[in-house]
Amino acid sequence: MSQLPKLGLLVLLVSMTSDTFAEDTQNLSRGELSAIIGVVNKYIYRGGEKSDDPSVQFGLEYAYNSGIFLCYWGSTLNYDSSDANQDHGFEHDFYIGYGRALNES
Repeated sequence: MSQLPKLGLLVLLVSMTSDTFAEDTQNLSRGELSAIIGVVNKYIYRGGEKSDDPSVQFGLEYAYNSGIFLCYWGSTLNYDSSDANQDHGFEHDFYIGYGRALNES
């Protein structure tokens, strides 16, 4: 009877680790889409305070398997909408890039 608890523990441990040996599935997509959203209590850009009020920030990125990526990043700035020199409380950034790890061939 004393072997039964040991056998049960062994079966439990083996069943918990069995998916470690599963084969990876093939990724058929052309890339990966990711997004991020956050709320900050103060917007600071390059050391200068843009807004002392809370801001909502959002980013969206699509990275192709080739290494090319397309991105959008935006933030509320809570500027006074009557100020003609500002973007009426929003910042929009679009950018494109290329990146690869140095150890990939």
